[in-house]
Amino acid sequence: MRQAAAAWRERAERNPHRFNRVEIGGLVAAARERAAGFLGVDPSRAAWVRNVSEGVSAVLGSLELHPGDEMVISTHGYGAVRKALSHHAARAGARIVEAAYAVGAADDVIVSAYAAACSRRTRLVVIDRITSPTATVIPVAAVAAAVAAAAASVLVDNGVDPFYEALSQQRVEVAPVHFGGVGYLRIAAAPYNTPYDYDRLAGTVRELLDRRVRVTTRS
Repeated sequence: MRQAAAAWRERAERNPHRFNRVEIGGLVAAARERAAGFLGVDPSRAAWVRNVSEGVSAVLGSLELHPGDEMVISTHGYGAVRKALSHHAARAGARIVEAAYAVGAADDVIVSAYAAACSRRTRLVVIDRITSPTATVIPVAAVAAAVAAAAASVLVDNGVDPFYEALSQQRVEVAPVHFGGVGYLRIAAAPYNTPYDYDRLAGTVRELLDRRVRVTTRS
């Protein structure tokens, strides 16, 4: 991996202007295609991000939030994601609702906590596949199914387990997951800072990441 990364750096340094103005677009697109095939997702709805937290922020930036809207995250949620939710909620007059459960809680308790946190105002539910502060493994498919009636969108912060079936092309229709971010480097021997963002909706999040412009979508 280090040798391959060094070879790419050398190629870029030989002619930085050509590499960044002419070659990089096609290379990134080709890499996205290969990664999508590896993970079993639609490459037209995927994008590279610098880390999963950036992918989450892109999703949040694509949502049209209104005063009184709600976003759900668990009491075990990742700190950077929680801050991003708080930032976007404050700008729109929305609020954060926590799905509370104890460390070591059974799967049915976790599912019930998420379901209880949702209401008719819920716009987004964020589910960690494996929580950062407590290493709790979340039953993503069961939670996504439980909140489907209330939640407009479900986002899975999946930084450590990209083969989890709820993000696969075959299971995404069963488990209603709309967005997912995976830590590609951990399972594909990829260079550092190569997470992957998957958007099940209309590709709007990929446009936001690829073109670095703000877009708005309704689920």
